Amino acid sequence: MIEYVTGSSTAVLDPPAATPPGVGWASGPLGEVQAASREISRQTARRYRAIAAFAATRPASADRAQGEPGAMSAERWAARAAVLRPVSEWATPELAIALDVSSQRAEDELERALLLDQRLPLVLDALEAGVLHPGHLWCLLEHVAPIADDALRTRVQNELLDWMGARHRVTTPPNSATGCAAWWPGTTPATPPATSPTRSAAAA
Repeated sequence: MIEYVTGSSTAVLDPPAATPPGVGWASGPLGEVQAASREISRQTARRYRAIAAFAATRPASADRAQGEPGAMSAERWAARAAVLRPVSEWATPELAIALDVSSQRAEDELERALLLDQRLPLVLDALEAGVLHPGHLWCLLEHVAPIADDALRTRVQNELLDWMGARHRVTTPPNSATGCAAWWPGTTPATPPATSPTRSAAAA
């Protein structure tokens, strides 16, 4: 359970490197909006990293065996996402208490954090650097995280992030969904980006 909270949390607010957005920095209040949004992305990445680190301290091996009094039911255990199986069943209520959210929301956050940390580390780096914002994550989690081949999944991340960086214009979540579909079959965008060698490899 939660042990205690002490000290200052201001260390996580250290200013990031001011890498400009693809569309450039605006001046005045709009530039402040951009800077604040960039900071939200950075802190979102740090939050997911911290959740994943917390999960690593709560191994399922410490839980009671199924069938023992107080253990999670076999049905509920089987319904958990695969990425959560190595994590203690008690990590969810701990996180729910810490964040003051529902158990379902806490479990969703645990799953998302572990997927990003374990299967999409380049995406997490890009989020922290401000190349992506939180709205971009859903399509990457949906289309890229499930790729079973580690090397192919890494190539897809690299090529997709390179594509987004080379656009030098706004890449909305629907644009990024189009990019995801271009490198991995599963959706059929109306106007996909240029053909990628990874897409060809994935389709082979």
